[in-house]
Amino acid sequence: RRVNSGDNEFNSKSYKLVNDIDLLDFDWVTIGTGKLSQKTSQGVPLLAVGIQPFLGSFNGNGYKVTNLKIISGDVVGVFGIVSGDKARLENIILVSPDISAGKCVGGIVGYVAYGGTVSKSSFLGGEICGSSYVGGLVGINSHHSKVEHSNSSTDLYTTDTPSKKILLGGL
Repeated sequence: RRVNSGDNEFNSKSYKLVNDIDLLDFDWVTIGTGKLSQKTSQGVPLLAVGIQPFLGSFNGNGYKVTNLKIISGDVVGVFGIVSGDKARLENIILVSPDISAGKCVGGIVGYVAYGGTVSKSSFLGGEICGSSYVGGLVGINSHHSKVEHSNSSTDLYTTDTPSKKILLGGL
């Protein structure tokens, strides 16, 4: 919550898991928040002003995060927005999440921008449902960001009508 409030003391630090985490019956708050605005000429939504991205590093250290549940919102995942060339999410193992939200939905992160990296991470089982820009690990990966040495094995669904342009799949 302190990252989401814009507390610079927390949003650019390095964190490391030291145990598995079971989020069953836990009301998850996505780390790093923001709203979407107009789209670029390529059709990718831009982030609006007032965003509070996660700018630091998070090492899951190979421990599992299980039973994550998110039931609403845009730009969601364990992390909502990760941004900047020092922003790095790595060694995260997400198991059996249940995510049903709007746009920019990913298991690990909804939107990675401006050089952020997701590395050596996995999404196993569970399902993700969103209206558009839905991926197993990442909803949108843009502006010179990277997803590397990672994998996803999950079911993805869209709530939008087939006549609309949607992006579904990928990592």
